[in-house]
Amino acid sequence: MIDQTREPGTTRVPDGCSLEAYGLAPPVPTVNRLRGGMLMASMGLASDRPGEDIDRLLQLVDEALREGDPEIVLSEAQRTDDLFSLATPTRPLKAVVWLLNPQVFAIWRDSAALLQRLLQRWVADLRTRELVPIIYAPEPRSPAGAALIALLGDLGFGARSPEPSDGAVVLVVQRPDGVVVTALAGESFPPGRGAVEWHAELSRRRHQAQKEGRKALVGELDTAQRDYLEHRLAPLRANANRAVDWAPRLRALLAQAPEGGEASYRALLDHLQKREAHLVILAEPETRKVEFKAAADGSPMLEVYPDFSSARAALASQDSSGALVVGDLPARDLFKWMAEKGAGIALWMESPDQQSRFVHIKPELVRALSPG
Repeated sequence: MIDQTREPGTTRVPDGCSLEAYGLAPPVPTVNRLRGGMLMASMGLASDRPGEDIDRLLQLVDEALREGDPEIVLSEAQRTDDLFSLATPTRPLKAVVWLLNPQVFAIWRDSAALLQRLLQRWVADLRTRELVPIIYAPEPRSPAGAALIALLGDLGFGARSPEPSDGAVVLVVQRPDGVVVTALAGESFPPGRGAVEWHAELSRRRHQAQKEGRKALVGELDTAQRDYLEHRLAPLRANANRAVDWAPRLRALLAQAPEGGEASYRALLDHLQKREAHLVILAEPETRKVEFKAAADGSPMLEVYPDFSSARAALASQDSSGALVVGDLPARDLFKWMAEKGAGIALWMESPDQQSRFVHIKPELVRALSPG
């Protein structure tokens, strides 16, 4: 396993050899088969449709596995330069690299159920296909990253973090003899002791109950596992930013609202009242004051963004160095705050011409939607 002292651009690649580094996660759930055979499954950005994202990721893994197991030659090199040496030990391995996004498990109330689906998949792959999950979580010193890595370790799953210098996760090398070997980059966090034996026994009993068709027992074991995950993830959600990087569900509702008539507008408002992921606003960095704009009818309104990416794009387009993305505000709290100010809300929406467009929620409607 490559340590994290590698500096990009410093490795000399011998003649007749090649070195490729993989690591940058795409924004949407994606599965790629790398040179050398490794499968890399990435969760993508934190979005406002987490269940659908997990569905898509597992579907993509299934499709890739139908094309063949991800059999690799894993190098035991400790330094990047040793990857090219024929004397460096190697071993065969069937594995999938899973690039997790810790923020996903810090946002949602049902994050335990999301993580449970991945855990059960990893256990099943190990049992039925001898397929090893290699789990990566970025920013291991952040609250979300550290908590997720510790939780996985206590359940018997070691984790890794990407190479800090360049984000590399997997290195693929063609040696002088033509053999393609794979190495894991970044820092390793081995399994702890915690709940390893409990989780192994729970997984064994669940597998046996499934074989015997004992659905009630499977349900009981799933509840016990989910309760444990919920207990471990609850502190993380209490201290995390709750806005998402990308909000495709809310963006779709916003795009439909201007032309879809009353039904589409009502669907947007209903979603906002129930929305779990928070909204994003911009404020001055020192005073934290927000700027109210004037609507077409002259009433005050606050520009609000569905996700961090749209807020960052707004800052970039405005070339505004005096504003700060602060976010993390529940829609219901936003309605209450704006009702107290007598202001409306202008929600940013995507437009084909890349110009900023907003869906206006007038002050009187904000007051009607405000809780209490």
